[in-house]
Amino acid sequence: MPRLLRAIGSAVGMPQDDAALRRDLLDTMMLRPVGILTASLCVMLMSGAAAWTTRAGWACAWFCADALILSIRMVPAIRASRSGARVPEATAYVIIVSACVMFTIFGIGCAASFMTGIEELRIAATLAILGLVGGLGPRWAAFPRLGIGLVVVASVPMMVAIGTLSLTVAGLFVVLVVHAASLTMQNNRAWRATLAAERAARRLAETDALTGLLNHTGLDAALACMPQTAAALLFLDLDGFKAINDRYGHAAGDRVLAEVGARLCAVAPGHAVARLGGDEFVIVLSGEGAAATAAVRAAARDRVTRPIALPEGDVRVGVSIGAAAGLLADGAQPLLADADAALYAAKRRTKRRAAVRPRAAAA
Repeated sequence: MPRLLRAIGSAVGMPQDDAALRRDLLDTMMLRPVGILTASLCVMLMSGAAAWTTRAGWACAWFCADALILSIRMVPAIRASRSGARVPEATAYVIIVSACVMFTIFGIGCAASFMTGIEELRIAATLAILGLVGGLGPRWAAFPRLGIGLVVVASVPMMVAIGTLSLTVAGLFVVLVVHAASLTMQNNRAWRATLAAERAARRLAETDALTGLLNHTGLDAALACMPQTAAALLFLDLDGFKAINDRYGHAAGDRVLAEVGARLCAVAPGHAVARLGGDEFVIVLSGEGAAATAAVRAAARDRVTRPIALPEGDVRVGVSIGAAAGLLADGAQPLLADADAALYAAKRRTKRRAAVRPRAAAA
């Protein structure tokens, strides 16, 4: 199934190397129940009119096919809507493929309706195809290859039917399809520019400019998107960082923070790493990674306390680490609060040990 979905996505021009962009583009389409229902009902009005007027087998089959496809599109969309989440990617593909089938049948049905010679059906079929061509391509502009393809597939049967009556009118249909294709490409460029701007703004809002890690807002967003499973949080605070700032200046301190951030990312690849401000960092270990909390904690301590090369000379910082484990289903704030409390307990222990050593030396 994943291979089939990738093949379908590639065929309609969906980006395969950028999952986030693909999801953003899918969300621009009519994947919600209200949009699917209104679009499908407009199509069914035409098939219903053909079935009612002609009582022909092909028209009744067309109407029944529309009703079946509508249910196929609506059921997964309603389920996704009730969950309050984005429409799952696999569900989006089902909705898109069923829509392609519906619009292909629609073009053939409208052409058949026009060929009956019944004046009312001819007018209805012509208006229906005009509405489809005018709205379908631009509406599906997120994937112009798909939108333009559907416009062509739905329009060609009607062009042939009208061509038997008037080549001039058929030529007008060709001009209309070309115009719709042009609008689709223009809208696609606008969609992509808008999405690119939104993604850039999101990165600025959720990323720490100094280290490139998540900031507090980005961490909250990342936690909200994680599966509601077991997770562990490591809350880290650098020891001795203020002395580096005081001795070498803030520029040196910034380089230390950037290097620490890079080391923490290397310790926990694939997991969320954030800088909450100052010299405080957080590592989120979710799923199977939560079981490796002790190993990641030890590795983080080892990496962070290694010498850091600066133009002024090598420097070292210490690190205090607090850990907390729990379920993300219970919310991220309790985990953050527990990890913060564990961090400050660790810092108090470090201060007590530091105070004991001078007294022992004096004795």
